[in-house]
Amino acid sequence: MASGKRRKKKGNFIRRNFIAIAILIVLGSYFMTVLIKQHRMYSELKAEEALVLAELAEKEKELAEIEKEIEEAGTDDYVEKIAREELDLVKENDIVYRFTENGEKDENTD
Repeated sequence: MASGKRRKKKGNFIRRNFIAIAILIVLGSYFMTVLIKQHRMYSELKAEEALVLAELAEKEKELAEIEKEIEEAGTDDYVEKIAREELDLVKENDIVYRFTENGEKDENTD
């Protein structure tokens, strides 16, 4: 009788331990899966952050250039530069060189 009770107790003990271990394995697997997904998402967000920061730096550089251009826009030198480059205006007694497609230069005074 005593050995039968021991076997039952031993069998119940093993069964309870097996169930507890199985539950721990399932929970551990679940938490590892969640952890891996979160790590992957974190890595993706870090990469996206790096891209956004690079874009931000580029936009800040463009902004600085535009602000400089706005600052210079009212000066006489800037107005003259734009008139010469974009409108092809020249001052009196300036010598204008024009190049043809075959490389010959044509010298005119305007």
